[in-house]
Amino acid sequence: MLESRTLTALIALPLAILTSGCRGTTSGDASGTGAGTGAPTAKAAGAKAAKSDGVLTTGKLSTRKTKVGYTILLPPGIRAQNDGVSPSTVAYRKGPNDFDGYNVSLTLEAEGRHEFATAKASLMASFLGTKANKPKLIDQGDLPGGGWYFTGSFTEGGKSEVMLRAYVAKGDAGLVVTGDGTGALANDPAKTSAALIDIAKSIVVTSP
Repeated sequence: MLESRTLTALIALPLAILTSGCRGTTSGDASGTGAGTGAPTAKAAGAKAAKSDGVLTTGKLSTRKTKVGYTILLPPGIRAQNDGVSPSTVAYRKGPNDFDGYNVSLTLEAEGRHEFATAKASLMASFLGTKANKPKLIDQGDLPGGGWYFTGSFTEGGKSEVMLRAYVAKGDAGLVVTGDGTGALANDPAKTSAALIDIAKSIVVTSP
């Protein structure tokens, strides 16, 4: 389960701080449409960011002072699961309690702070420091506008997983991206890592 894993605590605590200015804990403006609903694929829509034919999905995120729209290319079969989630956060997976396969979450930083813009090195170090989980760095790189990403694999509770941490920035908007591939996806870390990176690279902040 993505939210409860030990390694995701590396990002959960700072996220709680960065989004403390959000409007309550209801779904609010957080939305995602298109995934698994017959929306055009990346190929049909002419999208160039991702290598695979993902489902072109749109959404909105907001804090008290900031509202953004975005598009993202998602693997078929996952959709927004927003019940009880802050309007600054959206989580995509198969179902409310189904964490098998791909899981992707986006969180809008509070009021353009961009505190995660320089967090890549420290998060990578923390990830690799959890020796008991046998962490392995798979890939890392930069995204336009000061963004970044890295992927890795680890084992927890006897189960393997491939994870993504990324930061997407445009103007005053900063999106913190977490993702993972579980179950059968963990059997091919390189392929799942590439797919998660494609997802991160596909994210486009469309407004303001």
